[in-house]
Amino acid sequence: MASSKPSPSRRGGAARRAAAPKAARAAYHHGDLRRALIDAATQLVTEGGSAALTVRAAAQAAGVSIAAPYRHFSDRAALLAAVLAEGFDGLAAHTQAARQAAPDARAALLAVGLAYVDFARQRPAVYRLMFSPECDKANHPALMAAGDRALGVLLGAVADVQAAGLIDAPQVQPLALAGWSLSHGLATLHADGMFAGKIPGALEDNARAVMELLLSSVLRAAPGRRSGAAPLHGTKKQDTPLCLSASARQTSAGSRYSLFFYKDALHRGAAGPRPDPSQRRGAPKSSGRPT
Repeated sequence: MASSKPSPSRRGGAARRAAAPKAARAAYHHGDLRRALIDAATQLVTEGGSAALTVRAAAQAAGVSIAAPYRHFSDRAALLAAVLAEGFDGLAAHTQAARQAAPDARAALLAVGLAYVDFARQRPAVYRLMFSPECDKANHPALMAAGDRALGVLLGAVADVQAAGLIDAPQVQPLALAGWSLSHGLATLHADGMFAGKIPGALEDNARAVMELLLSSVLRAAPGRRSGAAPLHGTKKQDTPLCLSASARQTSAGSRYSLFFYKDALHRGAAGPRPDPSQRRGAPKSSGRPT
């Protein structure tokens, strides 16, 4: 006669699913309903993705009434924003710890990139939502601020590389954007399962190889370059789309750099004021006399 006992893997899965509601209920009974709801919502997203998250489901997982969440969150979007803000803070903490443990500026920048990818490997469902358009980040200042803090770790690591004399000042922003794009691209491809069966080798090894390629190509000749040299071959600073104008770098939240600003700015072509057509090379010069 077949045994009716569940398999060890099923028992383990059931135990994990039960752990979050118990922890959430414990937090609630200690008086922290908001914390309990965020924990429950995070677990729902982790296990079932965005579709699994509803206010009702979070309330049930936290062991409270359906109406209780509305004391802290106006709707599902507000609850999701709180989950994603904690995701960005977790990303910031993970990358900052790696940065601080590195022996020098170059190693720190590499460590930040690897930690970024590792965070996405550990929390793929939350990571995908952190950068998805599902939650309108502009409507949630706390989420925007958390995103800025996460980007700030990378920007700080790049600034340290420049302070160490490995790159010139005009290269700071392009290198930050290149490093972020590379880390985010690897992380997203892995979170979406695009590497499975296609790219041999461990994720960390592949991430390290491509990041080393980026750093070696950028940092190799930097110490011998004249300070203030053009960031791209023969390109004036004001003509490169990666060098945003000073006014464009100021966001509505008052932050110099915004995690969600780069993409929007580049999409709009925010590279400073457009040159006057009369000043273009080859344009006929005005005689200064009225015609």
